[in-house]
Amino acid sequence: MIQGSGEHAVLPECEVLDWPSMAYRGFMMDMSHTQLPRVEEIKRQIDFLARWKANQYLFYSEASIELEGYPLLMANARFTREQVREIIGYAKKRHIDVIPNMELYGHLHDLFRLEHYADMAVIPHGGEFSPNDPRVKPLLEDWITQMADLFPSSFFHIGFDETWLIEKEARKMNLPAETLYLKMLHQTTDLVEQQGKVPLVWADMLQKYPSIIPAVSKEAIVVPWHYFPREERDYDRLLGPFAEAAIPMVVQSALINWNWVYPAFEISFENTDLLIRVGRKYNAVGFINSGWTDDTQTIMRMSRPDLAYGSAASWQGISMDRENFFDKYARILYPDDLAEHVGQALHSLTESASLVRKAVGNTDPALFANPFTESSLKNIEDNKALLRNGRLAAEIAQVHLREALAYGMDTITLFAMLTGAKTLDYIALKYMYAAEITDFWKQLDEAEDKDEMRRWMHMEVSFKYHTRTSDMLDAVIELKEMFRKAWLNEYTTFRLGVGLGKYDLEFQYWLRLQRRLDEIRGHYKAGDELPALESLFQ
Repeated sequence: MIQGSGEHAVLPECEVLDWPSMAYRGFMMDMSHTQLPRVEEIKRQIDFLARWKANQYLFYSEASIELEGYPLLMANARFTREQVREIIGYAKKRHIDVIPNMELYGHLHDLFRLEHYADMAVIPHGGEFSPNDPRVKPLLEDWITQMADLFPSSFFHIGFDETWLIEKEARKMNLPAETLYLKMLHQTTDLVEQQGKVPLVWADMLQKYPSIIPAVSKEAIVVPWHYFPREERDYDRLLGPFAEAAIPMVVQSALINWNWVYPAFEISFENTDLLIRVGRKYNAVGFINSGWTDDTQTIMRMSRPDLAYGSAASWQGISMDRENFFDKYARILYPDDLAEHVGQALHSLTESASLVRKAVGNTDPALFANPFTESSLKNIEDNKALLRNGRLAAEIAQVHLREALAYGMDTITLFAMLTGAKTLDYIALKYMYAAEITDFWKQLDEAEDKDEMRRWMHMEVSFKYHTRTSDMLDAVIELKEMFRKAWLNEYTTFRLGVGLGKYDLEFQYWLRLQRRLDEIRGHYKAGDELPALESLFQ
């Protein structure tokens, strides 16, 4: 913006007209389902969010924060109180309010798996408080008091979502389920309000029991959440009842990355746009984007464009330019030459993820699934073009990302993206190779010259290098080490072994196939009956 140079340099006077269309623009980070983020990575998230003018960071914890009087509760996988204070102070300097996002009814298996508290659950060692247990209210009061003292925010999220066992417990107490839910909700919101805090509550159970919506405390804020785009009238049904009851609300979307090895941006962007548009119509006071770690494969850095998108969409009063978002995003964050590579990588990765997802379904489970089942092989036959094109797009992304990494800037994010590209590449190759190996097996069974076909299959499929099985063994090990590095860039070592163990099983899967094929080759001769390919995996 500076014009001229030296003593003639001037900064032109200007007036900037800019204000948020929503008062609260937040991001919720899951600290409990699988990974435990490192404190430094949380700070980097806060830096990134501040750049896009977000002003809230919801700290989702089922039992991931140190509580006085609970020495065994997630003892090796929790944040100390001092660490939480450090995060709060860091965020405050960047004008971001850190809000406790607790679970104070369901989702508390980490508490109930301890024998001291197991019988406080509806089902021993389960996940939901038994409302009839007299120890519940004192425990809630203790937790709320401790968290209210720790977090200076005026807001306090109590969770209260997905209490699936409430019907069972209500029958035992001879009460309608909605009456029991409202009783527990009032008890908990009252405790929060006594601490001078504004309670936030997820809205799904209120939507299940709409008759109790008018009875919700008018001091509370409800949080209707929805993660996958639908017709706009469905969002009207989602938000309308709360507007009619004059209950303040904040709408919540999510990064679509917990069942997919690379985020489904086209899904999350559309859902965010719909939620915000309908939310404005019903005077929603804010928007939350949520990052769930529901699976060990979730590498949150891959989803950074979504953090930016949700923050920008809830600030500006006009629709987002989805088509050009990746290019604009890259130009804001990176120098021109680097931005070109990052923008192209984002486009290619999104294309690859979409194509591979269409071919094999949710890519996270597909990564470690058996590709040789009858249904899988039929699906591969129907989707060969999708797999090939998905792999081509993943390769293009890898080219751009390797060029981008050479700049030495934002390497953690770019490496996470490269890991996503390699994973999509692996999935596509895995299913393509499964079809090719199956075809070789059929040709061997039908060949007139069994010896020639056997040699051919050995050199193409089961030899120790430059074959399909050796390719898969190499790829699994490379991917495992990339995943390990990407994980440790963001998270502590807690549950890392669970994630890596899946790669170990995948390696053993292909090694067993290679050895069984080689074993059959060594003993098979013309006239022998060839075993069914499926039997090699038993």
